Amino acid sequence: MTIALIEDDDAALDSLRLLLEGRGMTVRGYASGEAFFASLDRCKPVCVVSDVRMPGMSGLDLQRQLKAKRKDVPVILITGHGDIAMAVTAMKEGAFDFIEKPYDAEYLIARIEKALVAEQELCSKESQRQELLDRRSDETGR
Repeated sequence: MTIALIEDDDAALDSLRLLLEGRGMTVRGYASGEAFFASLDRCKPVCVVSDVRMPGMSGLDLQRQLKAKRKDVPVILITGHGDIAMAVTAMKEGAFDFIEKPYDAEYLIARIEKALVAEQELCSKESQRQELLDRRSDETGR
């Protein structure tokens, strides 16, 4: 289960990567949303943690593009320059959470862990749904 970190500040990216790897999480870091999307087919993350304000593609744009590509993965947005309107927009568009910097490391880890649990539950339900559809297809074919 890979967590994708998208952060244009190298020091912040390294710090967050070390924090999560220290908790036993598998992490892939990207300096931009564009770099993340270039490797999306190989990475297949189960959670995305992205800075909001970055050169090029913003975290909000990244979230929208994931949704447009029908990649249902929890997105946690972090920012040092957020406002209420931005947070409301992010949450309305499906962000799992919106966290302001400087963030409390334990809170961020707890939210990532909760996102991972939610993703596992979604995958399990989707698997069960597909199994039922396959059974129904087999029964109607007889």
